[in-house]
Amino acid sequence: MKANSFTTHTPTTIVIVGGGFSGSLVATHLLKTASQPLIIKLIERSPQIGKGIAYSTDTNCHLLNVSAGNMSAFAHDPGHLMRWLQYNHNELAAFFSEEVNASSFIPGSIQFWNIYHFWENVKGNNPVRSLTMNQEKQERIKACLQELSTLLYEEADKSKLTDLEGIEKTVRSQILELVSPEIALFLSNKKLEQK
Repeated sequence: MKANSFTTHTPTTIVIVGGGFSGSLVATHLLKTASQPLIIKLIERSPQIGKGIAYSTDTNCHLLNVSAGNMSAFAHDPGHLMRWLQYNHNELAAFFSEEVNASSFIPGSIQFWNIYHFWENVKGNNPVRSLTMNQEKQERIKACLQELSTLLYEEADKSKLTDLEGIEKTVRSQILELVSPEIALFLSNKKLEQK
């Protein structure tokens, strides 16, 4: 009997042409709900995944046509966007003139960053990731990240922090240059201690 592709551990390759908002959201859903190994090939001509035409604006007056409380990219989780907005409130405060609530209409670029962050969390070798850390540890990490963010901000080129793209590039470069190597060294040392 020939093995069914759904029962083997050979990854299934799926190609998605167009890595704008819809394409990246399809990829995110596939990876999040995968019950077998997947290889997603997302083909996009622009350098950034997830924006597409609809979310490529950096103008804050280009608002979504649905209020934040009625919008979610995940049918099973209607509160996802609101939770993400609340969790990232401090980082997003510059983009809102007033407190964001369920009836707020948010800029399209903010919804892009919501999906972008979610996409970054689900892609990779482990297609389904869930946060199993307890609340106390999450709060400790958040406090440490606030302190780290303050230090990194002091060293950042402020002229590049005028829009979300500049902020994202600055964060990425700082993380790659300063943070990731330290975490990798720490984890490598822990692995050596186990031997």
